[in-house]
Amino acid sequence: MSMESYLCIFKNIALSIILVLSLQYCAYDDTQTTSLPDQEFYVADVAPGYQSTVSSGPDKKITLVFSMPVEPSTILPNTGNVSFIQDINGVATDLSHVLTISEISNVVTFHVNYALAMRADYTLNISNNVKSIGNGMNLRSPVLHQFNTGGGYTQGGVGNTVPGSPYILEYKLVRECISNGTGQQEVAYIEVKFNEVLMLPPKAQVKKTLSTQSWSAEQDMQAKEGDMSVMILNVDPPEYDLQGYKIRFSSTAVTDLEGLHMSSFESQGIYQVFGGCN
Repeated sequence: MSMESYLCIFKNIALSIILVLSLQYCAYDDTQTTSLPDQEFYVADVAPGYQSTVSSGPDKKITLVFSMPVEPSTILPNTGNVSFIQDINGVATDLSHVLTISEISNVVTFHVNYALAMRADYTLNISNNVKSIGNGMNLRSPVLHQFNTGGGYTQGGVGNTVPGSPYILEYKLVRECISNGTGQQEVAYIEVKFNEVLMLPPKAQVKKTLSTQSWSAEQDMQAKEGDMSVMILNVDPPEYDLQGYKIRFSSTAVTDLEGLHMSSFESQGIYQVFGGCN
């Protein structure tokens, strides 16, 4: 083999080594200089929940959880970046002036210094002019958060409240032990509290969560201790703590003393952790 051939082979090997080293260096360098995308400023959670129903009356609060700490000067009620509107049958009232803030960080708590009316819709508006602290980032998008005190946005429907119609204040699953003569046994029932006295105990359907069980046939509820605004329905004790129940009412099942009906209703899952009986 001639000297020129050896030189050519050596040159090609050297170039290959340089190319490999160059690629390794570039890959390493690129990894080090690639920056993470900017974090966005947004509302992660709000309580009470969107289109949920709360009880009327005083001492209410609205809590927002942001992705970053909030610049206090941009979220105070007098900045124009926050509004709170009450709507009763289409008559809107601006209640922004009744809001005060007790905490401003990632969590912002508005206190409503006003007794919420019965059967009213409420909307909290937060402008995207609200900024994060430090980097001054604007809120990603405005917030329009709705809740009501019965009849308004329940079940996701948007519309005016219906004066006089009964509605549910709260519901829960109760599990407890009772004596049966030879020891104790677990019993369970669903308790539903209404905003007013009902004409008759309603009929309801139930089904277990985390189960293939379908909805039961309609069953008669009972007034709890003679209170016609609190109804109970006996159910089989759940097989384990992560299992619960749902309850639902038809549009004619719940009737008040004036003969007005509650809209159809279906609950979320209802659970109670229980330690068992001795």
